[in-house]
Amino acid sequence: MITDPKQFETKIQLIRNLIWDEKTQITSISRFPYKSLDEEKIMKQYEVYFENFPVNLQPAQNEIGISAFSAEFFDAYYLVRHEKSQFYSDRWNEILTKRAAFDPKLHRDVVENFIEDLIHNLVYFYEKILANTKRQYYFACIDNELKILLCLLDRYKSIIADSKTQVEVFGSLQLTKKISDLLVEVLIEFIEYRISLLSESSFPKSPEKTFFEFPISSILWQGTQQELCELFVQLEKQGWINEVKSGDRKSIADSITKIFDLSNTKKSDNSDFRKSFYQIFKGELKGYNRIYPFLEKESYTKKFDKIQENKNNTHNSYPK
Repeated sequence: MITDPKQFETKIQLIRNLIWDEKTQITSISRFPYKSLDEEKIMKQYEVYFENFPVNLQPAQNEIGISAFSAEFFDAYYLVRHEKSQFYSDRWNEILTKRAAFDPKLHRDVVENFIEDLIHNLVYFYEKILANTKRQYYFACIDNELKILLCLLDRYKSIIADSKTQVEVFGSLQLTKKISDLLVEVLIEFIEYRISLLSESSFPKSPEKTFFEFPISSILWQGTQQELCELFVQLEKQGWINEVKSGDRKSIADSITKIFDLSNTKKSDNSDFRKSFYQIFKGELKGYNRIYPFLEKESYTKKFDKIQENKNNTHNSYPK
């Protein structure tokens, strides 16, 4: 059975390696930026990108293209989903300020976030993805899941075999042919598993399990998500933990939210504290230094700024 995105971890790690490889070229692309915080449009865009099987094609690419739209998408998405509308104005001004200083080379993490969100939804919200896919014009009047999956499977396999084309997975984000094909291979594995479930002539076979999840007892965090982030920022800064590398930031955030139960920080029943914590923990790159905007606001009272330096740590290179 496919019960966790980590069952695709081998391919996900290959994708991460390509994203963070210094040899991978990053370029800026122009794609339809928002003119305002329109909740309906943003939620619809999330559905198009992360709750559908992608089918559009584009010429094979050898560099990653990141738009300002994609870099700010999750900020806008979590804002309209979790914040009250009276806070939109200030946050929108922050988004516009970042847009003016946009540098695609500082947003490799955006590519990782887009891909992992799609795989997450594929595993946990497949029913929604299937329903949205059935509503597309190219599957008009077809309600048979097996036929749709067979059609997608044939298309995906033919695209991978074609060196001149690739799947355009996200409209505002351009993947390389190698990354796109690896992601499509994940989709193929999932589709083949679903087909085996639906077929009476075969026994379901899930992808080979490459991880083992051991149950842990989590600690209920009694502060805010920002305060938990501040704690780890200070522990890193003062040398009590190793520097968190950019390519590891998402997996470290996932580990933190497994150790700490952030249920008390949820702003609504349908919010995902793991994703919202990562949005804080990833910070922002200013030049090549990572900053955390909430720490610089007068309204935020620091709780862990008195943590002393670990003078026995000779390995931490965090800039003081």
